[in-house]
Amino acid sequence: MIRIGEIAVSMVGWCLALLISNGSYAQSKGEVRIAVQPQRGLEYLLDGKERLVNLGLMLPAGPHRFVFYAPDRMLLDTTVMVISDSTIMLRKVLPPTPEYVSFRRSIKRNAQGRFFFRVIPLALTAVTTGFAVAANRDRLEADKALTEAEESYGTLRTPSVISDLKDRKLIQLQTEYDKARSRTIFYTSLATVASIATVIGFIKAASIKDQEYHDLEKVRFDAMAWIDGSDPGCMATITIPLR
Repeated sequence: MIRIGEIAVSMVGWCLALLISNGSYAQSKGEVRIAVQPQRGLEYLLDGKERLVNLGLMLPAGPHRFVFYAPDRMLLDTTVMVISDSTIMLRKVLPPTPEYVSFRRSIKRNAQGRFFFRVIPLALTAVTTGFAVAANRDRLEADKALTEAEESYGTLRTPSVISDLKDRKLIQLQTEYDKARSRTIFYTSLATVASIATVIGFIKAASIKDQEYHDLEKVRFDAMAWIDGSDPGCMATITIPLR
């Protein structure tokens, strides 16, 4: 009987010691400092109960579950072991979601397409118009010189001068005029085509629409926060599409 009593007393003492140690363990706390990137729009779900944005907090010693969310980034579900009277620096980088990467690439392609359809035809129109104006100016000057030479033909009296004007100068001026006229027609045609291409390009650029983007990780995170904080009886009757 004495032996049984000693064992009982010993077990009671051990249970009391365990309860005391557990109580002190539960009351002990450690600090968690959050250095998760990016910090813009960062929030997290702590232990499936609290939705927080603080970057520093004191937690009871032991394991704690964190689910991190930032706009356009993958969710991070991780467990942190908090140690009593210690500071833990939680450093993580949330990678962008594949949907967001695809969306950004699409935006870049669309921007390049708009640039191609707008700027390039517009630049060609400006260049060809400039050449057409210059060619037309040369044509007018050549036409004026040819007209003056033809008008001076009837006023000349020296045979050699008349012969030079008729056999060389008029032919040269006519050739220069024809070349200037051909250049004017050529560049004016190019400028016209470029102008039409510019109008078509602007219409085409306006038809390029950016795709709609939906942050599916935001939907998942909101669903997790709602489910974890809701009545378990409702979870069997409500379905939330996550993807």
